[in-house]
Amino acid sequence: MKHGSLFSGIGGFDLAAEWMGWDNVFHCEIDEWNRKILHQHWPEADSYGNIETFNANKYNGKINILSGGFPCQDISVAGKQVGIGGGRSGLWSEYKRIAQETDCDFIVAENSPNLLNKGFERILLDLSEIGYDVQWECFSASWFGFPHERERVYIVANAKRIRWKMGLLNEVKRKAIEVFNGTPNTFDVCSKIAQFERIGNSDDIRINNGISFAPHRIKGCGNAVVPQIPYAIFKAIQEYT
Repeated sequence: MKHGSLFSGIGGFDLAAEWMGWDNVFHCEIDEWNRKILHQHWPEADSYGNIETFNANKYNGKINILSGGFPCQDISVAGKQVGIGGGRSGLWSEYKRIAQETDCDFIVAENSPNLLNKGFERILLDLSEIGYDVQWECFSASWFGFPHERERVYIVANAKRIRWKMGLLNEVKRKAIEVFNGTPNTFDVCSKIAQFERIGNSDDIRINNGISFAPHRIKGCGNAVVPQIPYAIFKAIQEYT
């Protein structure tokens, strides 16, 4: 399978594609520090910066899966919530354009769950307009065994020329909860940290030693997807393709 990523960040989707054994053909990321990380891990992939100047016509018919988490700043409850028409989240229109240019088989997009209240109908209309059927589901990192929620909405769109199984994301959700049921949750980990003074300086507890002097790394990790989630989605796509 051939994979291209947009708004690539530090490569969460690209890593999931690598785990699948897929070919990461290109990535598009405007932040220079993130692009260095991407080049370090996928030096053979074509690298692009500003998505607004990225012409993807050369990849027409050569990409199976296009992925990426487009900007959430105008959508997230942590922002002003102006919606998908905002200056940053409005870059969704470039995502749509590149999907058209590549004529990819599948699109996997990620964003804040508040997208369902702040412009999701436009996503559905845009994807239908360019020939895709759509399904979506909210996923939490805790469903995949991580000690935090980090809830995100994932959208999977398949070209209408492809026969497809609806309900795929519900199946991914069910399997994840079934597999990771009973793993330590956020409360368990927080309780352990809260007991620090009582149990002493344990080797398995990290101590707060001030703010990290690696702002790029913090930003990169903070904006990244949990790669196990797209990996599970990618596996389901490959299974039913």
